[in-house]
Amino acid sequence: MSEVSFHELTNAAHYDKAGIGWYTAFVNAEISEMIAGPSPYGNGTTANSPIIALGEGWTYHVGHFMADMKYGANSAIFFEQGFEYRNGNIRQGGIVVANTGLNAHLNLLEDFNTDRTNDPFQWIPQGLFYDLIDNRNDQAFGRVNLNDAVSGYNNQQFFNALDDDIRRLQEYRVRLLNENGNNQAAGVNIIFDFYVR
Repeated sequence: MSEVSFHELTNAAHYDKAGIGWYTAFVNAEISEMIAGPSPYGNGTTANSPIIALGEGWTYHVGHFMADMKYGANSAIFFEQGFEYRNGNIRQGGIVVANTGLNAHLNLLEDFNTDRTNDPFQWIPQGLFYDLIDNRNDQAFGRVNLNDAVSGYNNQQFFNALDDDIRRLQEYRVRLLNENGNNQAAGVNIIFDFYVR
């Protein structure tokens, strides 16, 4: 419940920053996709998908990031993309498939993979923001084929770039880099290219 609360409060903060025009477009996009299915976000191929990917990718990140800050090693098990994320390891069907040393919420973000087509919402970039923060390379555990050589970005920088005229991840990447002196631009582009396909 805490992760969901952090997620939804992040929506409220984004609304406050980007304004009613951005948020109306976001809500209308999600309502349209709820009607068309698969609910609640659609299949990632419609005109509504870019704003949903941006808004939900950000809120999922903050929800898990804040839940990790609150619970750390006491985090509950979390399920996503067919895996069971625990503190320290990842399981599938009761079998440990990776030992990462991360807490459950960060495990989920670090292991998120856009190639897992069994997840109808794999196109929502839950792991993108954490990959820009952490100093771990996703390839280290042989589960996500992303050469993540970027570290040191922070949530305030991410939030600063979520402006009312930014409605696509590609636009967001440009704004984030522009506002941060093109910090690690080559690596940032690799990460965005992994999540925005």
